[in-house]
Formats: sequence, structure tokens, C-alpha cells
Amino acid sequence: MPLSLFSPLLRNRSTWLTVSAVAASLLVAGCGVSTGASAATATAGVSNSTVAQTGMGATGSDSASGSAAEDATTSGGKTTIGVQIGDLAPDFSLRKLGTHDKVTLASFLGKTPVVLNAWASWCPPCNHEAPMLVSLAKQLAGKVQFVGINMTSLNDSVAAAKAFVAKYHLSYPVLLDTNGLFDMDYRILGLPTTFVLNQRGIIVAKFTGELTSENLQEMIRKAESS
Repeated sequence: MPLSLFSPLLRNRSTWLTVSAVAASLLVAGCGVSTGASAATATAGVSNSTVAQTGMGATGSDSASGSAAEDATTSGGKTTIGVQIGDLAPDFSLRKLGTHDKVTLASFLGKTPVVLNAWASWCPPCNHEAPMLVSLAKQLAGKVQFVGINMTSLNDSVAAAKAFVAKYHLSYPVLLDTNGLFDMDYRILGLPTTFVLNQRGIIVAKFTGELTSENLQEMIRKAESS
């Protein structure tokens, strides 16, 4: 289901929410793919934006070419906000799990690369991936900021998110997408989906499907060098 089929619709927020609802129903049936397929795609160095963006039973990765900062500027010198490699990631304001506090993307930027990992408690690949994320987040503490985004609006719940966090001992912030705005703004069409941003908020890499530690560390290195 190529994202290009939806491109005339993405300009309208209500229409995108309808599209997201359809995607959510498909995600319940199958939210990701095997680690082996993900690793094979990433190791081969294949850049496949269509696959990476759709995530409907397939997976892939995009990596930035050249300077991410240069890629994120138009000919007029203005930064493009979007979810493509080289774009400035859209800001968000989401409630932090366990609190009533709203947290923005901007609050994480400026010092280190940021890893945004969108997940749901019912998603098998999300569960398989969680221990790796927890381990790597501890290993890179102070050097990389990990942020979990629970896709609460995609047939998940706050209670289930809390149980997931407790089960895997997530030590990094977990935010709740209760109204589907992150889902819409970041065009989430597969879970898990991971975005890696440099310290300025430029999207340097993204991946739909279950990541290996090696894949994610390679993505982080690109963010550190951009």
C-alpha cells in the first residue's frame, strides 16, 4: 500500500486520521517483520523510502546522504518540516506516561542525537525489540536521548503501556499519543517505527520494523556525524 496513493489526501488532517484508522486495523493483523529481513536490508545499504514509509508487511531503512543540514533546506534557505530523511522533524506535545505533564520534541534537542521509537504493547516486534532498546539506552546514557512513543490511539491503552514499561524496565521517557496526532504528523504506517534525529532535530535515519542493536548504532553514528 504505497504512501503515494495517499499523497493527495495528506493535506487534510481529518482525511489523514481516517487513513490512519484504516492503517491501524491492518497493523493489528501484523505490525512488523522479522529481524532478519530488517538486518538484511540495512546491511546491504539499500535506501528504500517507499518500503520504509509504508511498513505494511515489509521493512526498510533510509539513510541521509551528504549533509543532513543541507538536505533540510530548500533553495530559498528555509528548513523543510517533514518526515523524510533530511527534514526537520515535526515538533509535538505529548503527555508523559505516569504524569499530567506535556513534553515537546524541542525539549530533547540541542545536546545529543534523539531516538524516537513508536511502539504498541500488542505488537510482537515491539516486544522483541524492547530489551535491545533498554540495553542500548543504558549503554549510551548521556550521549543519546531515547524517547518511546506509545501509539495509544492505535488500539492500545495507558494501562497496557504501563505494563509494557514495567515488564521491560524502560528507563527512558515514554510519551502517549492518545489523540493520534503523532501518528498523523509522523505518517506511522507500521510498528515499530524508529526515527533518529541529530541534535538539531534533522531526521538522519528512519526504520520500520524490528531493529538490531547493530542497525540502530549505525543510524546513531550518522546522527552524531551530521
